[in-house]
Amino acid sequence: KNMGLIFFCLACLAALIFLAVLPSTMGSDHRSKVKQLEKVEIEVQEAIQNKDYDLALIKVNQLRLDDGFSPTQTEAWDAKREDYINTINELRRGK
Repeated sequence: KNMGLIFFCLACLAALIFLAVLPSTMGSDHRSKVKQLEKVEIEVQEAIQNKDYDLALIKVNQLRLDDGFSPTQTEAWDAKREDYINTINELRRGK
């Protein structure tokens, strides 16, 4: 009878540890993805400054969030991508 109680307590402890670690791991993935996008954004800005519009467009198309992010975050990066595309197209036309 005591052995069953011990196993139950150990299972509960393992579940609590798992639940405590899971959100921090997910947050780490999120922060990592956002940092990656911010790095690509800097590369886009550098390509625009260097007037390498083809490279800038290639990089701009990497500014996408995967599934698992909030719609607000996804829309914000989509809007940034569209703004960069419009800017690059205007610069190409010489405006």
